[in-house]
Amino acid sequence: MAKILHKSDKIMICILAGVIVLASLIGVLVYSLQITDYTTVANVDGIKISAGELRDQMLRDRSEIIKYYQEKHNVSVEDGFWNITLEGTTPMEKLRETAMENVKKYKLKQQLAVKYGIITDTSYKAFIKALDSENAQREQKIAMGEVIYGPKEYTLDAYYDYYISNMEIKLKEKMSEKGQPLYAEEQQLKDFYDEKKDVYYLNSDTAQFKCFTLGFQGGGEKSDYTQNEAYEIMDKVLQLVKTDKNYEATIAKLYPDVKKTNLSLTKENASQASKSDPILFGETKNLAVGQTSAVFVDKYNLRVVTCLSREAGGYMSYEECADTVKSQYNTEKLEEYVLSLYEKSKAQTNWKFEKVKVQ
Repeated sequence: MAKILHKSDKIMICILAGVIVLASLIGVLVYSLQITDYTTVANVDGIKISAGELRDQMLRDRSEIIKYYQEKHNVSVEDGFWNITLEGTTPMEKLRETAMENVKKYKLKQQLAVKYGIITDTSYKAFIKALDSENAQREQKIAMGEVIYGPKEYTLDAYYDYYISNMEIKLKEKMSEKGQPLYAEEQQLKDFYDEKKDVYYLNSDTAQFKCFTLGFQGGGEKSDYTQNEAYEIMDKVLQLVKTDKNYEATIAKLYPDVKKTNLSLTKENASQASKSDPILFGETKNLAVGQTSAVFVDKYNLRVVTCLSREAGGYMSYEECADTVKSQYNTEKLEEYVLSLYEKSKAQTNWKFEKVKVQ
């Protein structure tokens, strides 16, 4: 026999059903308010930008923003720094907007990569999946005793650099084919060479230097001097080099622990020197004849370098560097092309955009 529901029973059922529906709605609302790495916080020309990739870029741009406020407003990074109001905005807001502009350019490059069949998915989830897959493959190869190139495991930032570098290389290859936006005739490349040769295509000068070095304590090297003690001595060495015609003999007599080295910079060794001794190379690169550097730190050494002679190296010929010219032409033209897309692009953010923060 069917059970007859009384009016009170029907009311109770309606109330329970309402409670269930309300609970479901609350659950949906709570879920929609959550922000994960894959939550969309903005888009550029319809390409989604997730919280994760915005946050990652904010971390990359963080030091630049700190430096800006330190130099312009003489503020230090202390509690509350990111939320102080300067120039009508806060450092956190400026950081977020700066990162957004950089992410927009990155997403537009990704869109080009999709167009040219280099990638199929521009999402942050696809990027993280590729990172995890790459690291899993490397772990497997190491376990099998196979040789791998690069790190044993990529960090997120290192993989981002690797990912975007490979993407740009392939973009330049595809987009420099005949009929494509970066294609250049030979004369265009020669014109680029002429325009840029003072920047890119100078041979290294042939130059001779004397370098005076004194090590200080630290880094496992034995020394009788603290860094401050070493600096006091090297500052006196610097003054002798500038004022004493017989400075070599005087320095050897007064400061026997200071080592003297003769250095030679040529077209043949400049590239290797810039890699093996980048700090020393940087100090010698632009010294004129008779000019002496300030005292500078190079690892756990203090150095002073003086230039004895210099002969201009002249220009590389176009034929010598044709491949480099084409590569640099493509690099500059790709950036110009992306900038043109960027200037025409339309970006939108949602309320979750302002919730993305870093420390």
